[in-house]
Amino acid sequence: MSFRDDYGTKITELVLSEYEKLSAKGRPVTRSNGAKEGTIVAAVIASDTRTDKHSILTITTGVKSTPNDELARSKGKILHDCHAEILALRGFNRLLLEHIKRSMEGIESNLIHNTPNGFEWNNELELTLFISKLPCGELSMSLLAEMKCEDENSMTFEEDDNQQYITPEIKTILRGRCNFNKRNYVRTKPGRIDSKATYSKSCSDKLYIRHKTSVLNSLTSYMMPTPLYISNYVIPNINSHQIEEMKLYFNRPMDLHSSVRRLYIHTSHYKFGDDLSPETPPSSMSALKILFNDNDIQEEQILNGVKNGYYTKASKPLRKNCESKVSRYSLWSLFITMHREFKDLTYLEFKRRYCAERAELIRSIKSSLSSDGWLSTAEDDCQLP
Repeated sequence: MSFRDDYGTKITELVLSEYEKLSAKGRPVTRSNGAKEGTIVAAVIASDTRTDKHSILTITTGVKSTPNDELARSKGKILHDCHAEILALRGFNRLLLEHIKRSMEGIESNLIHNTPNGFEWNNELELTLFISKLPCGELSMSLLAEMKCEDENSMTFEEDDNQQYITPEIKTILRGRCNFNKRNYVRTKPGRIDSKATYSKSCSDKLYIRHKTSVLNSLTSYMMPTPLYISNYVIPNINSHQIEEMKLYFNRPMDLHSSVRRLYIHTSHYKFGDDLSPETPPSSMSALKILFNDNDIQEEQILNGVKNGYYTKASKPLRKNCESKVSRYSLWSLFITMHREFKDLTYLEFKRRYCAERAELIRSIKSSLSSDGWLSTAEDDCQLP
């Protein structure tokens, strides 16, 4: 039997079983008016190609992102993007930093090993990203077209109507699901057309950039010089056309980044009970669970980009210890425990000085995705006290 035989079913069963173990605080609820909320669940899984053993590393839920004008007070403590698949990858990078730290302390890791050139991923393990629904953005536009989506957030605009753009100077970036029949555009996260704009890009766009660069962030890639990629996607209830569309999307030739990387897309036939649909209001809550090992599992709930119970209105300062384990500030703090030589730098100073090659590659990819230019989220720097 092949390692990938019935892979989608095995992974879906594993993830949905773990989802049921999440705290009820981070899962959708039934509102007072009787409306049942929905969400999206994502997970990063390590699969051992020798033993056919699959281990969930992170599991997350979430469908929210932070408006750009609320990031001014962040200082690295507010999460910009709480969509499940992006949270799952942030959680994975947190897990890697923890494994690196423990390895430096003499604790053996089954995920990484130390080499003269830095830490490396165990190449007998393949990475899988499970998502309960097609990622927002380009990869879900054909589904919206098939559904003949007519909700107010998916409105069709004439070419000269600037409502569809975050800024009219950049017409290669569309806002959310506006003009869903347009293809091959960068999109921001979906949201009500009358809501405050988020500049966070769609999950499709973010996953594409990671497919071309690495799932490692600037901190983990500094300590793990060899890029690391997702080998498998598992998305329940998608058809063969959508599978082919995903493969073409991730491996489309884009200027210098035209190399084809093998990617397996799997599906299954399972109904996720808390699935987000046009009929269900989205849950405001996100859940994050990182499984370091059987005896070390860390879980938190996130609301409005900070830990649940810590949110304050935009006019007030952030509360002490409000930051999630996967916030920029928390990841930077953990990194500095291993690299004290950078403690006087800010996070962005470190990136500019020591991650320039990675940044240039990402800039080049963004330029190929949006020829009119790129619209970045508000600068969000942090420094340890």
